[in-house]
Amino acid sequence: MTSTSVTPSSLPTESTIPPNQFDLLPDLYTLLQRVYNDDLDAKDIGTESNALRLKISKARTLLANLPDIQKTRQEQREEMDELVERIKKQRQMLKEIGELDAVKEAVERSRAMEGVEMGGEAGMEVEMQDV
Repeated sequence: MTSTSVTPSSLPTESTIPPNQFDLLPDLYTLLQRVYNDDLDAKDIGTESNALRLKISKARTLLANLPDIQKTRQEQREEMDELVERIKKQRQMLKEIGELDAVKEAVERSRAMEGVEMGGEAGMEVEMQDV
C-alpha cells in the first residue's frame, strides 16, 4: 500500500466525501454473483476485484484522515456536552440582549419602517405574529 501525504486542505470534510464512497456491497455482490454463476474464471478474480480493492483503500484513507477520528467516545461526548452548554449560554445571552430596552426600540423602529415601505401590510403581519 502506498502512503499519501495529508495537508489540512486535503483533509476530508462532510462536503468533500461523496455519498457513495462507502457503497462497497453492490460491487462485492456483483463480483460474487459472477463467481457463483461461473461467469468469471478463478484466475481472473484478482484482476476483476482490483476496482473493489481500490475503493476499499480510498475509504480507509478517508476514514483515517477524518478530523478527530483519534478521539475516544468519551472525549467526543465531553466535547458535545461542552458545545451543548455553550449553545445554552449563547441562547440565554441572546434572550437577555433581546430584552434590553434599546434593542426593543430598534426592533420597533425597524418594524415601523417595514410597515411604511410595504404600505402598512408588514406591520399588520408582525402584530398578528406577536399575538
